[in-house]
Amino acid sequence: MSFLRARHEILRCNQTLALPEAPYAKLSEECASSIIKALVSCKIDTDVDKASIMTEIVAGPMNQQDKMRAIESMNAVVAVADQIPESRQKAGLQTCQHFYHYLTEKDWTVVQSPAPMASKLNYLVGRCMSIGLAHPTERTVSVIVAVVTCNVDAGAFASELLSCVRDFKVALRSAASRTPLPHDVPKEYPENPLELEAMHPLIYRSAYVDGKPVCGYTKYSSHEWSGLIARVPCRSTRSGCSTSQPAVRHGAATNQQTNLLCNLMMKFQ
Repeated sequence: MSFLRARHEILRCNQTLALPEAPYAKLSEECASSIIKALVSCKIDTDVDKASIMTEIVAGPMNQQDKMRAIESMNAVVAVADQIPESRQKAGLQTCQHFYHYLTEKDWTVVQSPAPMASKLNYLVGRCMSIGLAHPTERTVSVIVAVVTCNVDAGAFASELLSCVRDFKVALRSAASRTPLPHDVPKEYPENPLELEAMHPLIYRSAYVDGKPVCGYTKYSSHEWSGLIARVPCRSTRSGCSTSQPAVRHGAATNQQTNLLCNLMMKFQ
């Protein structure tokens, strides 16, 4: 409620300035979007809570259509929460094998900028939290780190990839501990984020208020992404997450080949 009242107070201050209709409509729309984003992760336990929020929205300074948007979202949040058994409300590990499809054009601008690696990792923590991805699998962490390091030469950066994995996990755990999650977060994210919109419209709507995800924005093919992901270690160790077969030890392979060659030479002497 405090956030809702604060947003309304900001809008009222702008209202007293007698702004023209178009700028005020834009501010009202932004106010509604912020409220919707907050409602997605807000826990509305009782009808009293629901009535209080609804009364504040109806009495507030937003335009009528924006009030309707906010109320519809609140009703949807309550309906979803009522349908979820208590046992399912705790998030388990989540998989997002195609995280690079979930970034907006603005996200890619940040990722591909010369900003410090720590800043980029923290930025992607925000994107993860926005779509409810707070408990990724080890493989998913590798995908996310591959995104932020995709433009960096592997040889020059290999020694720092492990640090990136560790730093990202620490930052994500910190964000998850202080940020309420939506009631029904996905366990497995579809390859195409438009499918997320169909499955979890409230999460999608609040995550992409400022821009839609751009599938296929990068220059890399699926095969190239697999290679970029495979070079990232997981479980905070130096072991990779590649699904390919483990590499053969060169020493053992060389000895076996030498013995086989010697046997063949003796056979034909």
